[in-house]
Amino acid sequence: MKDLLFVNNDAVDQIGESTQTHQKDILIMHKGWDKFAPHLGVGIMSRIDDDETAAELKNEIALNFEKDGMTVEDIVIDESGKLFTYASY
Repeated sequence: MKDLLFVNNDAVDQIGESTQTHQKDILIMHKGWDKFAPHLGVGIMSRIDDDETAAELKNEIALNFEKDGMTVEDIVIDESGKLFTYASY
């Protein structure tokens, strides 16, 4: 997705690819944090020590990405816990 890219969160730098930035935002924020999209948010940092399975986490991520208009090809969590997202607008 093309979007405005900012420098230091205050000045528009250019227009460029922002899909990865949107994905990071959705992963980090909790539902209700963004007043323009209060329905989005995974809150991944608070899920680290949960008893949630990898499948449940992957499902939550995919649902949130799809709500934001992305097409999700795959969400992968490897043996070391690294997260790979294959989704685009």
